[in-house]
Amino acid sequence: MCEDRKPEISVEKAVSKNLKRAYNIMHVGTNRLFKNTNITVAQFNLMETILHSGDRSLSIQDLTEKTISLQPNITRMVAELKNAGLVTRRSGTDRRTVNVQLTAKGVETVEAIQKPLFEFHLLQYKNLTKEELELLNSLLGKLARP
Repeated sequence: MCEDRKPEISVEKAVSKNLKRAYNIMHVGTNRLFKNTNITVAQFNLMETILHSGDRSLSIQDLTEKTISLQPNITRMVAELKNAGLVTRRSGTDRRTVNVQLTAKGVETVEAIQKPLFEFHLLQYKNLTKEELELLNSLLGKLARP
């Protein structure tokens, strides 16, 4: 007799599959939140990074280090945000370094999105305990290190 048996899936493949599924769910939900805004998720992340910096001013290099974007993408996003009136670019005493600051409109934009985004995250993680979330964060951090 021939049994219809499915081949076993390795735990590595199962983890990869679940990570992709979770990413897709998060990505679609986050994009829905940003559909009616004038900025992208990546632009929001950049602006929120500036907002949470001590002096609310970061160089392109600092933004590259603090976000998951590459420097050319940061430069492009800053130009788009500047054109939208959400950030300003200022040179300090060193003309080689340009600092990016949020305008009042930029601060308002970030603050308007933060609460609905936080509520979305609460909904996404409602089935996990605080301890599970901390473990997940720690494990994902390990995966993200080269």
